[in-house]
Amino acid sequence: MVQGNQSNASGSIPEPLRALHNHLQQREGVSQADPADAVAVMQWALRTLDTADFGERWDIAKLLSPCGAVAIAPILDRLQRLDDDDWELQWYLIRVLGDCRHPNAMTALAHQLQTTDHPDIAQAAAIALANMGPPAIPVLAQLLEVPEIRLRVVQALAQLSDAAVIPVLQAVVNDPTPAVRAAALEALAQHRDDGSVTALVQGLADHHAEVRRTAASGLGRFAPMVASADLVNTLEVLLTDVNLDVAGQAAITLGRLGTEDAVVALTQPLRSPHTPAPLLTHVIHALGWIATPTALQQLAEFLHMAWQEPHRHRTDTVCGEAIAMVSQITDTSLTSTAATLLIQVLQEGGDRLSPILRQRLALGLGRLQEAIALDPLVQLLTDTHAGVQLHAIAALKLLPGPTAYDHLQDLAQQADLDPDLAQGVAIALREWHR
Repeated sequence: MVQGNQSNASGSIPEPLRALHNHLQQREGVSQADPADAVAVMQWALRTLDTADFGERWDIAKLLSPCGAVAIAPILDRLQRLDDDDWELQWYLIRVLGDCRHPNAMTALAHQLQTTDHPDIAQAAAIALANMGPPAIPVLAQLLEVPEIRLRVVQALAQLSDAAVIPVLQAVVNDPTPAVRAAALEALAQHRDDGSVTALVQGLADHHAEVRRTAASGLGRFAPMVASADLVNTLEVLLTDVNLDVAGQAAITLGRLGTEDAVVALTQPLRSPHTPAPLLTHVIHALGWIATPTALQQLAEFLHMAWQEPHRHRTDTVCGEAIAMVSQITDTSLTSTAATLLIQVLQEGGDRLSPILRQRLALGLGRLQEAIALDPLVQLLTDTHAGVQLHAIAALKLLPGPTAYDHLQDLAQQADLDPDLAQGVAIALREWHR
């Protein structure tokens, strides 16, 4: 029989475990090792787990993981004799069973999932079953018949990418428990399948808010497959949902669809003075992601309303988000349009815009790096707010090439330059190389 000295040092691997590991790794080859050695060392390892610390248990679990059928009977016996309080050791043994990938291990894990009262153990058993891959799907499907553990089983199925889980998940999308329905829809959203789309669209009308939110989120992943007018109309209705999380997710999904119909749907809450600020932010982000000329125009008109029709929801923070979305455009065919829109807002709003928004507009124009922003940014050097002047200087530095600096130098040489502009230009030149 294999002999060896037990080591209690944390992180060290006792020699008997090394012998077991070597035997198990060679068992499919030409090894002449005595199977009794494996059994003896397995029993020794399981006894060692009782007194081992966290690091030692981790090392032992890693070495026992490739054991296959050799370990199943001893581990099952050990699990049956464990006190319920020692849930940490149960967790390690379940982890090892999950790596065995053996039918008997599946049965044992299914039993643990059904009988344990400890949430961590139940979760570990569910994950271990999922780690066994497609062969575990029939076992998990049977466990769905137990209402008390159905949510855990659905969460385990969600970790499997095999298409065989789709009909199993579809069977619970109408479950009486909202959490189960939501988990099933979230899992189905991982699979590009017409049946999954149908289930998600159905979920948009669920009476529970979390299910509606999950369905809307899942459909966003199918944007190329489901960009239809009917879906846009359904999501548009959800923009007025009493639950702001649902409404916000509907806006996000419309942004992912990216169609002109989606822009139209998002325009109404953008213009409404009654749209709450959190939802308004989602709508603004969605239009920014769509980033078509029409979407950008809507954001620009929203900014115009910010100073024409002040409203408590059109705060500097929300308007700043709109400016940021317009100025983050990277498509070179749209950056000139975006810059033009921001310039119009800046010039028409003038001093009626808060200093914070004037600063945001300045930096936004700098980020777009369009030459048409040069003169508007130079004019901001005359702003009465020092912060706006500094942001204008920073934006001028972002414009491509030496044009901005050369232009400032030329202006500095003009004797008839407006005194306020002359002072602003002098400050810009002084700050340019700092």
